[in-house]
Amino acid sequence: MNIVGYGGGTNSTAMLIGLYHRGIPVDLILFSDTGGEQPHTYDFLPVMSQWLSEHGTEPRKNF
Repeated sequence: MNIVGYGGGTNSTAMLIGLYHRGIPVDLILFSDTGGEQPHTYDFLPVMSQWLSEHGTEPRKNF
């Protein structure tokens, strides 16, 4: 099982895209929203969620 931490920034976005391009499956993506992220990080989350949906991963929120 492959579990990754996603911070919403450039590095973790590149990691997820790189894993996809290398055919490495990701079983679980963790994003801990502490409420203190930069505004541009929150603005980017819907973009990344769309990309994940289009590439076979359905993002969902668990509380």
